[in-house]
Amino acid sequence: ADVRQAHGLLDDRVRGRAGKRTDFRSRRDYVLGHALLRVILSRMQSAMAEATRPSEWRFRIGPCGKPEPEQTPFPEPLRVSLSHADGLVAVAVGLTGPLGVDVEALQRPALGLKLAQRFFRPSELAGILAAPGPVMQRRALLEVWVAKEAYAKATGLGLARTLGTAVV
Repeated sequence: ADVRQAHGLLDDRVRGRAGKRTDFRSRRDYVLGHALLRVILSRMQSAMAEATRPSEWRFRIGPCGKPEPEQTPFPEPLRVSLSHADGLVAVAVGLTGPLGVDVEALQRPALGLKLAQRFFRPSELAGILAAPGPVMQRRALLEVWVAKEAYAKATGLGLARTLGTAVV
């Protein structure tokens, strides 16, 4: 019921993008993340003026591919960032500076030491390998990955350009 209710808060463009996701969990997380963003924006706005209903928020894609609210009562443009993965959803909203957020599930299979050896800086790889045992190494790897992906979202540079260059 919560997913159906959240789906009702989305505009047709976002519903269409959600519908293209073939995996149920990915589609659910996408819908919940975008609905949560709208609810947060409405609550922020209600502190200043009559609030826009969550279903009335509309977004455009900014120059770096990030969503930007089309309307806002705030003096600065709102910055938003969303992330979802395997049942986790994160939403960040701010009025100043670059903004990026990322989440990853600890069991994500595609992220492993081979990826870190290929793309991470030597100091980052050394920190991961210094962690005691495979479980802590996996956690350390994910911490570096999440920081890099959040940085990529904040700067708009893209993950491919920040994997080996962003220092975390």
